[in-house]
Amino acid sequence: MQAIYVNIKTVLLILGFLTFLVQNTTAQNGEYGWRVGFGTGFMDYYGDITSESYKKSLKNHYKNAIDFDANRGLSYMVTVERRLSPGLTLAFAGTKGIFAASDRANTQSLYYARALNFETKLTDLDATFLWRSDGSLLGERFPIAPYIYLGGGATQFKVHGDLKDASGNFYNYADVVAPVLDGNYETDLTNIGTNPGGKYATIVPHVTGGVGLRLRFLNILSLHVQTDLKYAFSDFLDDAGSTAYPAKYISPEQAFATSPNSTYTGPRAKTDNWGDMYAFTSASLRLSFGRKKEGFTPPIFYASALDTKPAEELKLIPNEVKVGNQTIVIYDTIKVIR
Repeated sequence: MQAIYVNIKTVLLILGFLTFLVQNTTAQNGEYGWRVGFGTGFMDYYGDITSESYKKSLKNHYKNAIDFDANRGLSYMVTVERRLSPGLTLAFAGTKGIFAASDRANTQSLYYARALNFETKLTDLDATFLWRSDGSLLGERFPIAPYIYLGGGATQFKVHGDLKDASGNFYNYADVVAPVLDGNYETDLTNIGTNPGGKYATIVPHVTGGVGLRLRFLNILSLHVQTDLKYAFSDFLDDAGSTAYPAKYISPEQAFATSPNSTYTGPRAKTDNWGDMYAFTSASLRLSFGRKKEGFTPPIFYASALDTKPAEELKLIPNEVKVGNQTIVIYDTIKVIR
């Protein structure tokens, strides 16, 4: 696939709806207006070097996250949130992640003979609107609360491939005995020339959405477990976005990266019109701060009307009463008889 087209009208309608929603939401912050967090977890990807369906890939993603495979690189995330209303939060997140895939990971794969592999390291930034059930349905002091979010951002990526063995020789995929990859992604594949359409952008927009669960420990501390699903407006996060092959090669690395197995004659990429997607399941600790200061309007007390006689006098006696961090004065009315 050479290009991915975005329906601009649809994007404008979504942005207009979100703007309307924010402008018409009562700006009532909860007990704390800000929240920051740090988390870690695992990324997986769905694209041209994936043999499973999208649903099966997502299922495997959760299975791998639970298994906590030590051979997979950890990804990291920082978040900053600003509460707009009891149920709506504007969240900003920065993620530094890594994911990898290989045609040779599954011997039953339709693309086993193609023999492509890659590892992608990326950094992304996004902004999302987060709908919180603890603010809108359950109450913010509820100990466990789910939430959903939707937004978008930008992804910067770099792709590497494991093309050579420990001795520096290209793997021989034409051999009867399948080579065992050493897991060292030594070759930079980013715009190495595998795409006959020319260089592709390495900073691309993405849309994101996801679900999460908040577990509240203290007033200011909570644990969040969530899954981000991100769709990148690029088909080259795996350096395999074009079904065609280059007309000529200018280096052995370019030739081998394009077609590691000379016996494979099929398309280099899938023929669908989808970009690459990746999922990030993480656990993070988040700290709330910026407690809202409520103004206090003292009540007004009215003394009862009293009929006074010449020998009687009314006096007001002030009494100071502590209310929160403030002091108010309440006047008592007494009758003095002379």
